[in-house]
Amino acid sequence: MRRALFKFEAAHRLPKLPQTHRCHRMHGHSYRIEVVLNGPVDPHTAFVVDFFEPAPLFAETRQIECARLFSE
Repeated sequence: MRRALFKFEAAHRLPKLPQTHRCHRMHGHSYRIEVVLNGPVDPHTAFVVDFFEPAPLFAETRQIECARLFSE
């Protein structure tokens, strides 16, 4: 079993809320994503999977991490 922990910060705002609501303004959140994999370990790389290899499983997570800005 292999584990990988991804942590990142991202910001967004909720423009449909009243201007007096604190979430109307730009604000941020901290995110933590833990991925746990079971499978055979590649004897050449010592990986179950290369987390930096483009893969559909991680594409959305990596896109969010790279964007760092969410909007509605």
